[in-house]
Amino acid sequence: MPGPFGDHQLKIPYEPVADLLAKYARRDAAKTAIVDLESGTTIDFGRLDRVAIDIAAYLKSKGIRKGSRVLVLSDECLEKLLIWFGIWRVGAVICPFNLEINEKQMVSLTAALKPALILYHKDIDVAAMVGEAPAERVRFGAWSAERRKDPQDELFAALPPRPGHAALQQHEVLRHRGLERPRQSRPSARATRRPPTRPRPTTAARHPPTRPPRTTRPPAIRAPRRRPGTPTRSRRPTRSRRPRPR
Repeated sequence: MPGPFGDHQLKIPYEPVADLLAKYARRDAAKTAIVDLESGTTIDFGRLDRVAIDIAAYLKSKGIRKGSRVLVLSDECLEKLLIWFGIWRVGAVICPFNLEINEKQMVSLTAALKPALILYHKDIDVAAMVGEAPAERVRFGAWSAERRKDPQDELFAALPPRPGHAALQQHEVLRHRGLERPRQSRPSARATRRPPTRPRPTTAARHPPTRPPRTTRPPAIRAPRRRPGTPTRSRRPTRSRRPRPR
């Protein structure tokens, strides 16, 4: 089966977006990754990777798993991209509907989509957009690297103070295909060495006898030796006793 690029030879090998972000976070953690021209907010590659992991951990706590549908209602902004990367880390499906669609079509599309979670910007009237959809709704506001609180924000305020701290405490690495646990390092030989065990006592030591055991064997009784030239003594024939007359 031909690849997505056909016979075209790429000068730069193809890599998924999640792998590229992880590589840039390791190589250039302090370099600027995204700039929001309207708000002037910026985020570097190191913080972008950690915030995406925190959002993925938050979505997991809400019951979002691989293949779950998450409806995102927002205009183009930095927060939408952060949520986008977090949904990818869990392996869920993001559904960013175009807000230019009228309210009647949005209600029918949401009913057909059946999302597991609805994330919407604070400037959107979510009730008019989704109608009576039974999915849980979470409002998000402005994200700030200085942790400035937005009174209308519910998503970024629930993230831990240190980016990536909650997910690292649980020893879980959230990747774009789902949840994978890191490989545990092999323990050293000194750590796996067992302490010496005491020998198990014998039956005699656990249950002492009533009388002390015999330490010396009794001397053996031996017949006297016959000197050479000494005639042997013959035994007398035994006489049978006759019964006495009554």
